[in-house]
Amino acid sequence: DPSAGRYIVLYTFVARDENDVSVERGEFVTVLNRDDPDWFWVLRHCDGNEGFVPSGFVYPGHVLHSYATSGSNSATAAGDVPRNL
Repeated sequence: DPSAGRYIVLYTFVARDENDVSVERGEFVTVLNRDDPDWFWVLRHCDGNEGFVPSGFVYPGHVLHSYATSGSNSATAAGDVPRNL
């Protein structure tokens, strides 16, 4: 699935029901399913657990990697990166 991939967690999320998974800010997860625009099904690498997290709590890791390695200071590139990182 080309829409799946490695994402960084922007905010800590504590699971609220049996289908959710708790994640910590700064960790990387793999998004396995993005069918629901509000909730992504993710895999935690640290413990192998899977579950839903709010889609707004994660950000594509490849975007951050591209920005960090490009050395670009353009307004467009800077606008693509969440300011709270």
